[in-house]
Amino acid sequence: MTDTRLTSALTALQRVPVPLSWDDVERHLDHTEPPPTADERGHRRRVVRLALAMAAAVAVVVGVVLTRPDGRTEPVRTGPSTSTTTPPDGTTTTAPATRTLRTFPVVAVTGPEYLVWGGEAGANDVSQRADGFAVDTATGATRPIPVAPIDPRSGATGVWTGTEMIVCCGTGQADGFPSDTRSAAAWSPTSGEWRTLARPPASIARSFAASAWTGEVMAVVSTGPAAATYDPASDAWSEIPAPPSIDRLPQAVWTGTEVIVWDARYGSGRTPPDDAVADRGWRWAPGRDAWEALPDLPPGSRTRLGSMAWTGSEVVVWGESTGGEGTGVGARWRPGDDGWRPMASSPQDPVDPYDGTPGSQSTAWDPDHDVLLVRALDGGGATPPILAYDPSADRWTVTDLVVPGFQPEIAVANGQLLVPDQASPVVGPVPP
Repeated sequence: MTDTRLTSALTALQRVPVPLSWDDVERHLDHTEPPPTADERGHRRRVVRLALAMAAAVAVVVGVVLTRPDGRTEPVRTGPSTSTTTPPDGTTTTAPATRTLRTFPVVAVTGPEYLVWGGEAGANDVSQRADGFAVDTATGATRPIPVAPIDPRSGATGVWTGTEMIVCCGTGQADGFPSDTRSAAAWSPTSGEWRTLARPPASIARSFAASAWTGEVMAVVSTGPAAATYDPASDAWSEIPAPPSIDRLPQAVWTGTEVIVWDARYGSGRTPPDDAVADRGWRWAPGRDAWEALPDLPPGSRTRLGSMAWTGSEVVVWGESTGGEGTGVGARWRPGDDGWRPMASSPQDPVDPYDGTPGSQSTAWDPDHDVLLVRALDGGGATPPILAYDPSADRWTVTDLVVPGFQPEIAVANGQLLVPDQASPVVGPVPP
């Protein structure tokens, strides 16, 4: 990608208000230069997508001041969401999908099924969706999830409650029409029907928020920072104290007693080693009035743009080293421990961080084999195989499984690796 094209892409960010979508940026790109090649376009999109998710930094660039309510804990009840602008036919769906792979959808595993909703499934990743599909994890058969009673979006967040999939927030832009993403809905696999939920607080209605199901409420954390919980029993949102900072792409898990949020941060891999861009974590339990910081990652194991998984006893994080050497590193933390334990070195060869992300793009814990699966995005257009990590032996294995495409989520159910591709959602069995 030429310096001119990169400058054009990043300059476009300054012209677009938050929340952002790729469509917003694409319309402001300088199209007077020769059209980019497929590889250049893909790289430009990767660079800008990373920038899009950094809401706090973008807010500074475009001169937007983000604030959050201070100390509000009372339930917030509002009516159903309505679209500020709708397509000419007045619907809240999108044009027919032009590809089967979803980018930035909400995914959930119920046990029998793997659920995929929303995200982008249009040509050139520009058409957000309000529908989805459910995959039988035993047979691979799919069935449609109907259009939700809320607007299309990508970068939404959601949880599986045991009976429903709840979805909310995100970035809305369907077929050239902006849509309201301060809305939420729940879908029942049993009835096959949607129901509209109370509107989320404006403070969390952003793209790339993180959420976790505590067994009673859905806890949501977003850039800003901001945090809230949703109680299905009362159909009410409550704003709660937020972590001190959330900079990038937060992820959340529930340990059984606490919500752990991992703040995946972004920094240039070509700069000198910079621990200032290291990922960090926060912990919170229902009823607490503040978040507590997790211990810092140990030197040599500090990640950026990392992913997190919960094994049932430990938090495991894996991402690109902040040292700038183009390698993947990680560490493990058990609640109650004073610090992290470094993980064994990755079997993946170092890559140029400018061309790809040698750390994890997504991770999935396989409870049937007690291994962590890591999908890394390599440079030069190559897609390396899925890596499997055995915590009991602190050992990595290179599998025969390959998941191509830009940053697809991975999940595991019934010993099968799954991706949000309606045509071929089952990648294959996880090796024993």
